Amino acid sequence: MTTHFQKHPVTRTDANPQGRQDGFTLIELLVVIAIISILAAMLLPALSSAKERGRRIACVNNVRQLDLALGMYADDFEGEFPPRTRTPAPRWVESLESYYVDRKLLKCPSDSIPWNREQRTFIFNGWGDWYEKNLSADDFALFEAHRWPHGFKQSLIAEPSETITFGEKLGESFHVHMDFWQGYGNDIEEVDQSKHNSGGRRAKWGGSDYGFADGSVRYLSYGRALAPVNLWGVTPEWRGNAVTLP
Repeated sequence: MTTHFQKHPVTRTDANPQGRQDGFTLIELLVVIAIISILAAMLLPALSSAKERGRRIACVNNVRQLDLALGMYADDFEGEFPPRTRTPAPRWVESLESYYVDRKLLKCPSDSIPWNREQRTFIFNGWGDWYEKNLSADDFALFEAHRWPHGFKQSLIAEPSETITFGEKLGESFHVHMDFWQGYGNDIEEVDQSKHNSGGRRAKWGGSDYGFADGSVRYLSYGRALAPVNLWGVTPEWRGNAVTLP
């Protein structure tokens, strides 16, 4: 018995009636690239901001460790902070080292300058307004020369939760204390008011981390360490002398 098979035409589902190959045209590729570029431009600032927040959190921990070291030092030295001295005499950096131990915490991750034994992120309150008001002329001359042997007494701080101990300075600054009697110029200009921002160095927004005399650490936005109250000051005269940054 003979079997006959009927042949049916094969229908190709991938046939291209226009005779073009599958794929993207140049215009389609350009549109996709443009969309990706727009999305990247929208996401990059958010990623940069998140990365800086991470650095700031790490920096908060560093300041907290320094504040703890300062409190332990005061407990061991009859309530006095490290004297305002300079090399070859011990500075606060050396005086507190046995309490904070690791010098690497002296550098905030947001500082782009490579770490070494002299590069520090932090500057310590020099308490100069109190000394200027309360020391004799001869004793204050010793203070100005970094030779006053006594540290500032913790008990003299009337508002410890609103008085700064440590702040963040400009990376290239050599200053050790925040006051007006070290080196040249105005030490307010040595403090970095916007260490943590997404706009680069010396931006006039963002803010910085500060340690306070009660052991707390707070982030203050640009200029808020100086106005409406000068939180670096101890005496009412200086605290009331608010400084407005340009």
